[in-house]
Amino acid sequence: MGKKNRKSVRDRVKASAKNRDRGSTGSKFNFEGVDYYKPTKNSKKLIIVPYKVSVDDNPDAKKGELWYKKKILVHYGIGAEDQALICPKTVGKRCPICEDRAILVKDGYKKNEEAIKELNTSKREIFNVIDPDDDPKEILFWEVAYGNFGELLDEEIEEASDDDYILGIADLEDRPILNVRFKKAKFSGNAYLKISKIDARKGKNLPESILDDVIDLDRCLKILSYDKINKIYLDMEDDSHSESKKKGKKKGKKKGKKKKNSEDDVPF
Repeated sequence: MGKKNRKSVRDRVKASAKNRDRGSTGSKFNFEGVDYYKPTKNSKKLIIVPYKVSVDDNPDAKKGELWYKKKILVHYGIGAEDQALICPKTVGKRCPICEDRAILVKDGYKKNEEAIKELNTSKREIFNVIDPDDDPKEILFWEVAYGNFGELLDEEIEEASDDDYILGIADLEDRPILNVRFKKAKFSGNAYLKISKIDARKGKNLPESILDDVIDLDRCLKILSYDKINKIYLDMEDDSHSESKKKGKKKGKKKGKKKKNSEDDVPF
């Protein structure tokens, strides 16, 4: 990759981190049998592997360019089976759950606070990663809450100098290895590892052939149609959502279960 193109990629990496708060825009993904990354130590090395963008509507890069992450919005605890569904707003489409949430907010946040929180989305990101301390050749899939990794990563990128290795995170050359420090934390009574510090050092270049092995983060998402999501959602909705009746929606017979997790939940 020429120096001019490399600078362009690094500029996009930094711009993406700077604009991180401007929109988020069965399985949630279109694959089975993929190995997931699960941190297990207090401090680890981590290599994020870029992929080639395959769609025209990726907000961070053009089709054919390399990028390193995908932002997704997820609704949890939906329907009788408490499904996790990727919100269509991830790709700029309408979502019946978000529309119902907007009605409840308009009707009065304090009055409907509990129901509104149940319909919130969790802001998450997905990556292709390598754990060099485990298997330096195996590419793993990582889904993580934005508040537990991506937010801190964006801060590091935004504050980086122009020659910082971390800005090569979307390149195959001049790659960074991330040193990630974890600390123990609890969420809803469950213990997990929370990322507390990220720094970068120079890593090895990646071969172009590695792009054949990574997961296409644009096309791996299983985003159901508006009608399918609506059908699943109405099975859990109870009669307390009175404003929805004005839109002509039929209430499901099954009362929704109280959501155990809140916004930006399920850290790993």
